[in-house]
Amino acid sequence: MYIQTSNLHVLPLLESAIDLKNEALIRKKRFSDETRTFTADIYLPYGCKILRIEDETIIELVSKFRSDTFNELYESFLWLKLHFSIKHFIVICNDDLNISKRISVNFFQTLEKKNEGFEIFMWKDFLRITTKSTKRKTVEIVEKKVNEVEDVHNSEKTNEEKKNDSLIEKANELFHTGKNTLFLGAGVGCEIGLPSWDELLKRLLKRANQKNKSNYNYGKIKEQCNQSSLIIARFIQELFNDDKAFTKAFKNSLYRLPKEAIIDNIKNSDLYTKIINMVMSGRVSSIITFNYDDSVERALKMIDYMEHEKRLRITSVFDAKHYLIDFPVYHVHGIIPIEDNIEPTFVLSEKEYHKLYKESYDWSNAVQLQALHDTTCFFIGLSLNDPNLRRLLEISKTNTLNDNDELHHFAILEKKGVAKNNHNKTDNEYIRTQERIFNSLGINVIWYNEKDYSKLPEILGRIKDMKSYMEKFS
Repeated sequence: MYIQTSNLHVLPLLESAIDLKNEALIRKKRFSDETRTFTADIYLPYGCKILRIEDETIIELVSKFRSDTFNELYESFLWLKLHFSIKHFIVICNDDLNISKRISVNFFQTLEKKNEGFEIFMWKDFLRITTKSTKRKTVEIVEKKVNEVEDVHNSEKTNEEKKNDSLIEKANELFHTGKNTLFLGAGVGCEIGLPSWDELLKRLLKRANQKNKSNYNYGKIKEQCNQSSLIIARFIQELFNDDKAFTKAFKNSLYRLPKEAIIDNIKNSDLYTKIINMVMSGRVSSIITFNYDDSVERALKMIDYMEHEKRLRITSVFDAKHYLIDFPVYHVHGIIPIEDNIEPTFVLSEKEYHKLYKESYDWSNAVQLQALHDTTCFFIGLSLNDPNLRRLLEISKTNTLNDNDELHHFAILEKKGVAKNNHNKTDNEYIRTQERIFNSLGINVIWYNEKDYSKLPEILGRIKDMKSYMEKFS
């Protein structure tokens, strides 16, 4: 999560101290078993004696967090401790993150009581504590290394960063010269504490186990279902054998946080703010969401409309019977609202997906194809692994673009490594291969680094920025 300058300092600090004692620092170390995978920002197998860090320590750098980030990290630590003998887990936060307001007192009290080696620091506190008894000469070496890294970071850009800048500039121009559609995925909901697709299935299986007094292991079910979330979802749905019970479990699994907490998270979310700003610019004709929640509609309705020329009449569209009123938010996989004002409907398992494949002119397929044909589309918080969406992209690309035409859709994707032992060449090859695949589907890819979640709203802000667009004509 290397975003803010303060977190950029962590690596040179550790590298300088470790070099002096010939210890080891491993970046992006991957730990995995049949149930889960965790990639550590920094792994210190032998610790760092100069900075008084003990062996078998993991360091996570947090520059942006959701409401449940620290609970997730703590659960990861317990799993790592049990299966990989990790002794210490240090979370370092940016100095400008007010964690005291975002983490419950009970969470800190639990950590203090258990004293299991899980610690949370602000960067300045980590630096003060670790260098307190360090010799002045060592501190000077570390400070020099930190300054060198910061200078390089500020003055040089990699070819990949330049390519990203060029694509963002192109996206900015297209955003301001035509109609646009925002495609939203689970990554948007995660920003406010809603579960990812995988986490949602885990929660549903847990409720199925409780209902049936069974003991299914999610990792093993995933393996038996060939890692297909659609097949897993169908299996879990079948375990309930009761549509009403399943719908209730679905809603409770989706909205584990209380409504008030979700609304507060929406208000405090930089990502939601940037999405709202794009809509209120008047350049977005609709939103197509693959999420079941109605948080985007709530965010749009919470705007102070006195700041805008007109008030949008926002409509949640989730089937062919609903008429459009001004600004539609299409829920192509159905909707389960926070409040019980709409009958829940959802596309979750392979059974519902087969229906989408079968009915070529289903309303949800039609609105996606129309958006892909008539507008510039921005894919936000989506992995783009959805088989039906990829099918529609293929159809749209075949029907609308020649080989020499410029691509006019954009996906903002997290760059994840896939190689063993942090093999950069293989990871880079994977990224380039993915780019070619997405290009063949009509999509430009703007990448941000793994876990670097604050980059997403930053990129959206640059795409929407009118000043950048106007400067091209000055």
